[in-house]
Amino acid sequence: MPNTDTEKKVSTHSVTIEDKNYTVAEVSQIIIDTLSHVSDQSRFNNLQYSAADVYWVLNGLLGYINNRVEGEFKLQNLKKGTWQIQYTNQKKAERLSNQEQEKKKKVGSVNVTQAELSGPRVYARVSRRTFGRTNRPDRVLAVVPEGQRLGLLTHPSWLVSHSDAMDNHAILRGRWIRERLLGGGIPDVPITVDAMLPDEPKNTLRERMRVTRETYCWTCHEKMDPLGLPFEMYNHAGLFRTTELEKPVDTTGEIINSGVPELDGPVKNAIEMIDRLAKSEHVEQVFVRHAFRFWMGRNETLNDSPVLQAAHKAYRDNNGSMKALLTSLLTSDAFLFRNVERSKK
Repeated sequence: MPNTDTEKKVSTHSVTIEDKNYTVAEVSQIIIDTLSHVSDQSRFNNLQYSAADVYWVLNGLLGYINNRVEGEFKLQNLKKGTWQIQYTNQKKAERLSNQEQEKKKKVGSVNVTQAELSGPRVYARVSRRTFGRTNRPDRVLAVVPEGQRLGLLTHPSWLVSHSDAMDNHAILRGRWIRERLLGGGIPDVPITVDAMLPDEPKNTLRERMRVTRETYCWTCHEKMDPLGLPFEMYNHAGLFRTTELEKPVDTTGEIINSGVPELDGPVKNAIEMIDRLAKSEHVEQVFVRHAFRFWMGRNETLNDSPVLQAAHKAYRDNNGSMKALLTSLLTSDAFLFRNVERSKK
């Protein structure tokens, strides 16, 4: 067991924890008593804890206290096995305001504010030693601010995979939605076309995409651009944003020629478009069709209509259950059997 002597550098202020008043010295004594208990347990159970183990005990305890007091306890490592506890009698509102300012960062040309994630604690096994408490709640189930995320299409993994290395790619995002959710098709870029946006560092992506509105290009881009531009509310790294190049982000778009009149129409942002897509039976059917193609390893034929209909019914009857959809597909004759061509004698 490493040296756990804790030097106290505190005042006589009092703090309130769980509706009880404690002096700062008493809080420090609670921490010291906790470390003594850990030390006693290690001797009793013949266990050895490293300096890092003790640090995490202290750090977790101070984190718990700091969430319930006006001031803030800080832990400073003086040398191996020796820590100093410092108390700052700074109002919580002022401290949180300073933290909010520190979180604001400049990412490329985009002002990005880190989201405040909150939610109920979940029990999960952690990577470090937990002193016999393997089910301690050390992870927070994140709840993002309302109006910023909705489903997989706003997950950073999807946004990043449909972006360039240093910039958004509204065309690629729009094409994915057109093909994978609306069931449309987009031809490849003609070899005679230089498919490059102008290099204009002072203009936003929407402004630079004006070249796609030329008559020769717009025939195809009309099916993609209005679907991808609502995702400008996120940058190329999938971070939520409200400005680009110090300008408010324009997140408007439109669903055009989907084949379903009630699905078509303008949208204010990606959240509104996703909500409309999620309520469409047509989109569900397209999703089931692509699931069929993936698991069967081939395109569907007219003879596969009963399989697709059964899979879609299973999906709807089970409240959009992916498990029910896969069960229906993988137990169908289309998956279990293959036609074998026998050579004629």
